[in-house]
Amino acid sequence: MAFPLLLRSKLQRPRVVADFVARDDVQCRLEAAGTVPLTVVAAPLGYGKTSLVAHWLEGRAGLAAWLSLDADDNEPHAFMRYLVAAVRSALPESCSETFACLGAEALPPLAGVAAILDNELGDLAESLVLVLDDLQFIDNRDTCALLDRLLLRPPHHLHLVLISRSDPPLSLGALRVRGALNEIGLRDLHFSREQAARIIEHGGGSEIATATVARLYERSGGWPVGVRLAALALQQPCRTTDPVAVLAGSTPMVGQYFLGEILSRQPPKVRAALLRTALAECFCAPLCDALASDDDTAGERLSGTGFIDFVRSGNVLACPVDAAGEWYRYHPLLREFLQSQLDRQMGLPAVQELHRRAAAWFADHDRLEEAISHQLAGAGAAAAGRLLARYGNTLLQCRHSERLARCLCLLPADAVEADPQLLSLKAWLLHRQGRLVEMAAVLDRIEVLLERCGADQPLAGLVEGSLLGLRSAQDYLDGSAEGAGRCAEQGVACLA
Repeated sequence: MAFPLLLRSKLQRPRVVADFVARDDVQCRLEAAGTVPLTVVAAPLGYGKTSLVAHWLEGRAGLAAWLSLDADDNEPHAFMRYLVAAVRSALPESCSETFACLGAEALPPLAGVAAILDNELGDLAESLVLVLDDLQFIDNRDTCALLDRLLLRPPHHLHLVLISRSDPPLSLGALRVRGALNEIGLRDLHFSREQAARIIEHGGGSEIATATVARLYERSGGWPVGVRLAALALQQPCRTTDPVAVLAGSTPMVGQYFLGEILSRQPPKVRAALLRTALAECFCAPLCDALASDDDTAGERLSGTGFIDFVRSGNVLACPVDAAGEWYRYHPLLREFLQSQLDRQMGLPAVQELHRRAAAWFADHDRLEEAISHQLAGAGAAAAGRLLARYGNTLLQCRHSERLARCLCLLPADAVEADPQLLSLKAWLLHRQGRLVEMAAVLDRIEVLLERCGADQPLAGLVEGSLLGLRSAQDYLDGSAEGAGRCAEQGVACLA
């Protein structure tokens, strides 16, 4: 029977760009691929994984085969057809029995074909490096079991190189323990400052200042595509007064990349989750649930856990910020792009409502700094001040003075100066810090505000009691025991 039609383009090794920056350290790591059964190159999109391996193969002697996978290859028989075709592209006489089985009108049982394939790969006449690119598309249990079976007793002449946006769902522990696994990850693929400078200077010319190159590198975070986008943007005729502004998530060139490579490729519920979670500097599954739209039906809404699983898949530029892998952060450029899309698609009122939801969630989970930042964006300084006033005394009682200081700094200075409750918190903080002269000035300001507002001020008695308590402490330190006692009695009366 004729072998099913295959796309030959999937068996072609991708071309490498002319200005490819060779990274000797990573190239040396790749050289080990010819001495171990398996090499895994795993990192999110835009880290140059494919170009890196293709460039290495260009300069390497010996046989090599390439297979670019996609979602259609997830089914085990389809996967084996392309795998066999890739091997035969380098060694045409190999895997002939497997080739015949997979071309039969009635496919034989999977286990039988897998056994034949194992045997024939073990009989390869020459050493072969086989690259499987875009392995993130493969998550079928039976297909992964095929690879696991192959790696359980690796063929002597076959060296697999797996390229993926995430760690492959394979049983790699035994290979790792035996030293038979070569792993290249995100940290290895970051551009160094020197590597980034070569590309940026090639794009912008030698007149680009060293300081500008350094700032562009910081904006890119060493992300290879970000560096290349900066170089391309510098070639455009219309430049801003600040060259670093060319590398922002909201600029057309960066936005087009993210739109084409990430956002437009996702189903609607994933797109919605991407936009909403960009609101927060960091996000986790419960926060994702809190930001989900009430208008979504159960089938239209992606659960927070489901979205975190998507993020972990490596299909989006995000990295974990905790050891447990529960909290994630987007690459700054991607977050800027998603925020611009969120503003454009949802409008200011809806975005402000999301900020208020985020503020409520963070406040409920004892992350007051984030809560205040979101409340500022969603409801303004007055509402953010009320939020701090609600939790501020708890911070004082728990001796979290540094957190209280950070929270106060998040609010506009004029908002603090106009609110007796916030000034009371500030005064207690200054007292704790021993800054008594500054504390006295704040207490004077509180008295002025209380006289102006009188009983109309919410919680005026509580604020005045706090004020008198601090006056008592001040008098005591000044040596006035009588004044300290009088203020203390008055303070207790206000709080009664």
